[in-house]
Formats: sequence, structure tokens, C-alpha cells
Amino acid sequence: MTAGVQSLHIGHSPTIPGQSAPDTTNISGNTTLQNQDSFVRHSESEASTERPSFFTRLVQGVVNSARNAWRCIRQYNPITLLFNWIEQRTVSGLVENACNRNGATTQTELENYHRSIEYNPDSPDNENAIFSFQRSTRNTGGPRHLVVIAHGHSHDLNTPEHYAGLRGLIRPFLDAGCDVLVVRSGTVSHEFWNRFGVASPLHPQVVETHVGNLIEDAHRGVGIFSGSNYQSISAVCYSMGAGCIRNNMSRLQNILTTTVDIDPMLHRAHMMACPEINERPQHSGSHCLYYQENSCFINGTYQRGLRPGDRAVRIQEPDICHSSIDNHPQVLNGAFEFVMNAIRTTR
Repeated sequence: MTAGVQSLHIGHSPTIPGQSAPDTTNISGNTTLQNQDSFVRHSESEASTERPSFFTRLVQGVVNSARNAWRCIRQYNPITLLFNWIEQRTVSGLVENACNRNGATTQTELENYHRSIEYNPDSPDNENAIFSFQRSTRNTGGPRHLVVIAHGHSHDLNTPEHYAGLRGLIRPFLDAGCDVLVVRSGTVSHEFWNRFGVASPLHPQVVETHVGNLIEDAHRGVGIFSGSNYQSISAVCYSMGAGCIRNNMSRLQNILTTTVDIDPMLHRAHMMACPEINERPQHSGSHCLYYQENSCFINGTYQRGLRPGDRAVRIQEPDICHSSIDNHPQVLNGAFEFVMNAIRTTR
């Protein structure tokens, strides 16, 4: 395959030719860039030739082997079974309330349920807020589109943009006429609290249940999403935010038309940040993956099952790691253009 150059400028649509196979791309530190928003596209075979150093791969292998061994010990250890029982007893009430939307059945009750977990910039108490929602003021003259932005576990709804890079996508999507739903993932330390009998509304199971509710309610156009009638719903997910959305995929069948995973991680503390989201989401329309293999302890991985029109991009720049990949300009620009291109094809 001949390498070509594709420009990724926010607000401008790249020309993407029809493909009979997934687009597998490598962004390498030794790639010559014409400008900040361009990269060289490689074939799959070319991309697979550049790998992390032998030492990095050795450490990754040792770390992942230790993780898998520890997970087996935890799974069958009687002490672990006891703590699992305590955790489920502790969190069960919060999960039940989340599942039934605090008992909401009417439009007003659904609005109240949404407001109870919504981020309020005027409130000093947003510690347990799950989401923020903004409607675009741009009138595109057609059905509306919703973009879900799912943060990693270390980012809440107050995290500034230079730490939580996905926040940099909010304004471009709003300017493009899309409504934006920003959701957080669960906090892994709170999962441990529940194992010692301290209930927390930020337990990953509780948070992902609320997140699934919000996307379903947006799709149905109820509660604070009343009157939206979204033609498509896309999700851009980073780290455990991708795991949070992935754990909801069975209930979101045929709802998410486009997904973008950025260094995706499993969404539970006991998974120990294993890079095991190695399959394409089955129920998503088009899918894009960005991942890095530079970090010794936390890194994403290539996903199997990619379909024609899907995309997989490995970031090989030496200064890129798990905590910085969501700030990479090509990742953000590429995610934006992938979603916008998918939206244009639905019109």
C-alpha cells in the first residue's frame, strides 16, 4: 500500500477514500510532519514493524503476567470471596437506585433524577456529579446529533482541559452543531471502600449504570433530553471511560452509531488496568481506536474484529504515554474528524 498524507484540521473534513479493509495507521516519533495536524498513513504491515524497545516489552510482559496471576488468586481466594460479598452488599442499594432511576416514572421525575447527578457550575458541591450536558446553539436545520465524551477515572467534571484533553473537544463539537454529554467513569479507590463496607456513589458499577441510563434517556428524548430526537449518538472514550461505555454496550445496542476508543482500559479496580479491551465493540456502527504501547504499566492494545471503514492508530512517539495520549493533537483532531465524517454520512 502506498503511504499517503491526510490532513486533520478541526472543522475541516478530510477526504477518506472507500476502503475494503480497516485503516491501520502508525504515528511515529520519527515521522516527518508537514504541520502539526498532518500524519503519514502506513499500511498494516509497515505499522507492525515498529514496536517498543525490548526492555519495555519485557517489563510489560512481566507486569501483565503478574496481573493475570493476581487476578486468578483473587478470583478463587476465600478472603476475596468474602470481600466480594461485602462489596456487593454495600453497593447493592446504590446500584438498585441507579437501575430504577431513583424510582422516576414521569417526565418531571426523570428531570429531577438527571439533575441529582448533573454537574452544576454554580454549586460548591459537585463531588458526586456524574455528567454535564450542553446543547449546541448552532441550528444545522436537521435532526440533532449527540456526542458522548467519557473521561478516564482520574478526571472529574472540574478537571481542567490541560489535564483532561478530551475537554478540548467540547467546543469544536458544539460549534459543529452537536450536543455534548460529558460523563465520568467510576473511581477505583471507591471500589475498595465498598469492600470494607463504606458505600460510595462513585463505585464504578454505580457510575456506569447512571451513564447507561443517560445515554438511553437521550436516545428516547426524555428527562432533560426532552425534544432532542437525536439522529445519531457517538461516543469518544478515554481509558476507563471506554471500559465504562463498553460495559453498557449490551444495553445500548443500535444506539451508538460511532465509537472512538483512546487507550481503552477495563472499568474496574480489580481488573488492575489490564489492556484487555482487545475486541471491537460489536454493537457500534463505525469504530476508531487510538492506542500506545510505550507505557510499561498502563497501555492499550490493538483490537480484533475491525470492519471496513474502521480505523486503528498506534501512537509511537517517545514522549507519549497513557496519561498524555488524550492530549495528543492528532488524536483529538482525528477523533473529531472521524465522528464528524460518520455524522455526515447519516444525513
